[in-house]
Amino acid sequence: MILCWHANKEDECWPSIGRLADCTKLSENTIRVSVSRLVSLGIITARGRKDKDGDPATNLYTVEPTSNVDPLTSRRYGVFAAR
Repeated sequence: MILCWHANKEDECWPSIGRLADCTKLSENTIRVSVSRLVSLGIITARGRKDKDGDPATNLYTVEPTSNVDPLTSRRYGVFAAR
């Protein structure tokens, strides 16, 4: 999972949707849908951030422990799909 590759020691990362799309060769829309699904499954949390001027910045993603997530359920919702 690309968010795991970007995560720091606290399991946090803040890549842009465009960066995730570039890294995975998926469309930005597919990334948005997949992130939403990962959040709904409890695999990640996403929190909005602001830059120093108070303008929206990239989301802060936290990769959650996934020992309680059924891999078949995750696949059924397409969160691990890649081209």
